[in-house]
Amino acid sequence: MKMVLECEQAKQMNWTAGTGKVLKALGEAMMKAEYESADKASETRSDPELMLVDTNTGTTILIKGIPHQGGKTDGHGYVRYPDYEQSNPLRVPPTLKEAIMLDKMAGMLGGRIVESVMKQIAEAMTEANELRLSNDKEAYKHWVEEHSKYPEMLADMLDEIRSMTVKNQKGDTLINMQAIPHMVAMASVSTIQEIVAEYRVEEEQLELER
Repeated sequence: MKMVLECEQAKQMNWTAGTGKVLKALGEAMMKAEYESADKASETRSDPELMLVDTNTGTTILIKGIPHQGGKTDGHGYVRYPDYEQSNPLRVPPTLKEAIMLDKMAGMLGGRIVESVMKQIAEAMTEANELRLSNDKEAYKHWVEEHSKYPEMLADMLDEIRSMTVKNQKGDTLINMQAIPHMVAMASVSTIQEIVAEYRVEEEQLELER
């Protein structure tokens, strides 16, 4: 997801503490709702234009697209590309790989032989680690080459599985927007607060009538 939002002036303006956190939470909720209702097989382009007002300080900005041509947004403020399928490599963490191999090995061996084999593995790991930490890099390199047969075999088997691992991916979303200080609205905090107060009264009346 690529975001271009020119907001150097806007972020330096007088905002009520917590505004950024609130807008982030609202944005995440709206993005989730947008994705759920989107046509995931089609490309979506639009030109959002929003006015954001801090009714405590009067700070006001207009958020709109940056005039431009070409590029992935091609003159628009927002674009969402269709979802797609992607082959993802199967990544197995080393500790998980180690646990699985030892568990399968113990299951196949059984009995007292398990303890003997585990001891040999632990001794080999200790030897390899000591070589790795030593200054004898050639000896360590030779040790790795001598013991690389089975790791390579396992890697080949994992590669076969990887080629069949497909996962749905969300389409990329991009914006090319700017946040412009709106000086006219900033001129009168009291006027803004009066408008908001009237709106709240109307909302309360509607709630009582329901």
